[in-house]
Amino acid sequence: MMRTTEGDVSVESQPNGAVEERGGVLRAARDLGFMGWLFLAIVGGPSVLSLVDAAFENVVFSAPLEALLDGYQRLLRVVALILEPLADQVMLTLRAWLDVDWTLSAHWRPLFVLMLIFISANARSLWSDGFKGASVLFAIITACAAFLGCVISGLAPADGAPLLLGAIAAQLVALTMLGNILSYALAAPLFGLRPPHVSPLGVYALRGALMAALVFAAAVALAMLAPGATPDGGFSVGRPDLTALFGGMALYGAFWTLYGLVRSDLSQLRFGLRVFGGFLLALVIFLADAALR
Repeated sequence: MMRTTEGDVSVESQPNGAVEERGGVLRAARDLGFMGWLFLAIVGGPSVLSLVDAAFENVVFSAPLEALLDGYQRLLRVVALILEPLADQVMLTLRAWLDVDWTLSAHWRPLFVLMLIFISANARSLWSDGFKGASVLFAIITACAAFLGCVISGLAPADGAPLLLGAIAAQLVALTMLGNILSYALAAPLFGLRPPHVSPLGVYALRGALMAALVFAAAVALAMLAPGATPDGGFSVGRPDLTALFGGMALYGAFWTLYGLVRSDLSQLRFGLRVFGGFLLALVIFLADAALR
């Protein structure tokens, strides 16, 4: 038996190349463990709902859910105190360079939390493969890149031009993938990380370019085609860049979840659930809240 990687996730396979059957979605869900699902419930779901609230106009939640999200935002502000000075410095530097008067919106915090969920899913795969040093290096470098991208996203004006909003959305994907590539490039000589434990760097570059291009196109299309706030207070897109970003992340997690199901690949299924689980829980909460209102 050997371990290979697909989609940044370790896969146990038989010598003949066939992926070992380990069970279905229930087994993968159990493998995430109580703490894994608790983390997604406490962190992932509220982060998604906070972004939905920031991305769409006239979203209505019940009073209890509003109170829950307000408490979550206050908790994020407390936890992010150590990062706030750095975020402010990045904001001031970019404002000076670009000669703009942008302000930092609060949505950068839940967006960064979602990126950390994605990053931790990849880091845990390296850790499971025995590359603990590479896992820590990957988490630190990629988190720093994602932090910069999330702060830039938080600076984006809601009424910006479609191309600007598309570029703002795409830069987070590009910076995160650059952090991914840099961490793998350093992990190779430092920790002996080699195929089949990691894909060629060109694969990650191509994947990142395609994802950034899709997010850019989606944000531009939403900015040009989606209506703003409607006179009757109807549900509408207010932040095309945010909508494209978390929509792309949801589709990415859904893809690897379905891939794992179709291929009976437990490792890929676990990865997909780690990324997609927060969106699933947010959907359940949203539907339950709508039904109870």
